[in-house]
Amino acid sequence: MKILVINSGIYSIKYKLIDMPVLKVMVKNLIKRMGISGEQIKHNYFRYDRWERRSLYFYIAYHRVGLERVNAIVLDPDIG
Repeated sequence: MKILVINSGIYSIKYKLIDMPVLKVMVKNLIKRMGISGEQIKHNYFRYDRWERRSLYFYIAYHRVGLERVNAIVLDPDIG
């Protein structure tokens, strides 16, 4: 089972995807500057026994759009 933990702030969303029951963090990310130009998602994911990082840039006007983007990233077979 995997658990998605979300910490939603005023202009940001932080989230982690945790593999249970071993408590292994599979994804840890930050969406910052929501509603401000230049939104960035710092996407860190565990693959092949090491952490990989990508910076993704999207316009995210508000939290609903940000959470939809989180859902798309977590379900992406290449980087989720």
